[in-house]
Amino acid sequence: MNVDSIRERLASLGDPSSVLTQVFAFSPIPLQVLRPDGGSLLVNEAYRQRFGAEPSPEYNLFEDRIAAQNGVVEPLRRAFRGESVQIPPVWYDLPAPKNGGGEGVQRVALEASCVPLRDAQGAVSFVLVQFHDRTEEMLAKKRSAEAEVARDRLQMLVTQLPIGVTALLEERGKLRYVTASERYLALAALPADKLFGRTPAEAFPHLAGQGYFELIDNVYRTGESVHGLGSPAAWDDDGDGEPEQHFVDFVYAPLRGKDRNEGIVVVVTEVDERVRAEKERDELLARERRAREEVEMASRAKDEFISVASHELRTPLNAILGWVQMLSSGMLSSDQARKAIGTIERNAKAQAQLIDDLLDISRIIAGKLRLEVGPVDLARVVEAALDVVTPAANGKGVQLEVFLERPALMAGDPDRLQQVIWNLLSNAVKFTPRGGRVTVRMESSGPHRVVSVEDTGPGIETQFLPHVFERFRQADMATTRKHGGLGLGLAIVRQLVEMHGGAVEVASEGLGKGATFRVRLPVIPPLARGPTVTLPHATPDMETASNGGFERPAGIEGLHVLVVDDEVDARDMLAEILGQCKARVVTAGSAEEALERLRQDPPDVLVSDVGMPDEDGYTLISKVRRLPKDQGGRTPAVALTAYARAEDRTKALRAGFDMHLPKPVQPTEFLLVVARAAGRAPDIGGR
Repeated sequence: MNVDSIRERLASLGDPSSVLTQVFAFSPIPLQVLRPDGGSLLVNEAYRQRFGAEPSPEYNLFEDRIAAQNGVVEPLRRAFRGESVQIPPVWYDLPAPKNGGGEGVQRVALEASCVPLRDAQGAVSFVLVQFHDRTEEMLAKKRSAEAEVARDRLQMLVTQLPIGVTALLEERGKLRYVTASERYLALAALPADKLFGRTPAEAFPHLAGQGYFELIDNVYRTGESVHGLGSPAAWDDDGDGEPEQHFVDFVYAPLRGKDRNEGIVVVVTEVDERVRAEKERDELLARERRAREEVEMASRAKDEFISVASHELRTPLNAILGWVQMLSSGMLSSDQARKAIGTIERNAKAQAQLIDDLLDISRIIAGKLRLEVGPVDLARVVEAALDVVTPAANGKGVQLEVFLERPALMAGDPDRLQQVIWNLLSNAVKFTPRGGRVTVRMESSGPHRVVSVEDTGPGIETQFLPHVFERFRQADMATTRKHGGLGLGLAIVRQLVEMHGGAVEVASEGLGKGATFRVRLPVIPPLARGPTVTLPHATPDMETASNGGFERPAGIEGLHVLVVDDEVDARDMLAEILGQCKARVVTAGSAEEALERLRQDPPDVLVSDVGMPDEDGYTLISKVRRLPKDQGGRTPAVALTAYARAEDRTKALRAGFDMHLPKPVQPTEFLLVVARAAGRAPDIGGR
């Protein structure tokens, strides 16, 4: 419809100007008519309400710098040139509408439509400006733009975080990955295009069944956060296609909207190092706890051992002292005296054996036990040990069964091997009840000889089997125990067997079912075999007659012997033993007295204790060796001492003694050593 048509229609309604005036005046749209010079010709009521007043007559839009800055002036000039122009929304600070009860200033975005008004000749005489409120639209766009900026910044922040962070938002009813930090992508070992837009189950199918997907769904459904500590997860972090086990801390937290949860945020931190450190700490604490328990157990075992050792050492001493006092009283008959002497001898030997065991275990602990190794007939060793224990077995009614395979040559120390077999046999006899049986077997097993000692005794509890060969350990440490001993024998057995390159083991089916000990020893190689070493027995140089409970070797009669000991009882006992063999004995109670007697009348043999007050035996022998030969400087000397370690023997020999004899001494052995020192007895292997 053109302008002429509009005029015709308005004419049909009556006065056209009256109609247009009413339309202009009552239009709800703010309207303004501008003159070509930029002044305001006319505004309607809606304009006055929106802007609070109409422009003053002096106002000129074309001269308004703010309007020019807002981009309004140039479009209006184009409208006056005949163009219909749309001016984008411009922000105005306007009075709040009074009819809305508002007060103060309101910021409003108004869009303007500029229409040229022409006269009858078609020239533009005025411009009609219509104002449209676009405040809500502009605010929505602003919020959208700000949200977009916030999302971009959040995306940048999340991406660059040094920890694993990702967000899952609901999309078409499913939670899908929408963003993630680079660290999360690295942990997941997935590129972004393999993660974003996918559900957790689609992105990580290998995690199915580990509970993660169910946990995510539960957090989304309930809106409750979950924190998992040190939970295991499988990540393919080296890209070989095989997930590897790692440990992570994770937090699942809901993303809450206005009225519902819209998604999940996941924070994941690797804790492999922390878990490893905690595991190492726990292992260290466990080792420390075990070590402390072992130390405490060892301490208890030693305390118990000391208690047992005190009992075992005092028991024979009690018998010895008791019978000695009764002998000294002179109230015993000859039969009772013989019984007393036998009891004293038996208990003295028992106490000597206890001391030998203590010394042996001390040497073993210090690593100073030495073997005199040579070819030895193991069968003879077993037979010699059997000879020692047979009387005890017969007296107890224990049957001995022996099965020995010959030949049985091997490399070893015959004395120590006999100690091993004797320990096992004596234990078996001690623990086997009357009427029981002890079976000894020796047989070949490849390159080894195996000696087994089987008894029908009370057996060994299963839980104690691993501790049988430990030092200071006995199955029965109570004061009510039935069998004596220090519990060192089997520990010594194991050490001696291992020093021979062998092994010892024990087997028992439990209490009441006996026990079997097996010693496995290597066979000596054929090319290394030499003369067989047998155990020493009585020699033809010993008198066959027995007097006073010991044998008297030839070569003692007439010997001049100087005996030195600060202990009167020990000194008198040695003098009595020598006197029984018709030796000429001189005694001294100190090193100084001994040196004086030696200068006056040099003896054939000097026998001196090592441990003495003021000056010990080492000092004495060093002074003796500095004397001239005619004053006894070359006198053969025997060190008699309770210091029985190998290093004690070496020290004595280096000091100048010719021989070393540990206490307690057997009279026969003592006499043989003295005769040998004087050159009147053959070398029979004494110490």
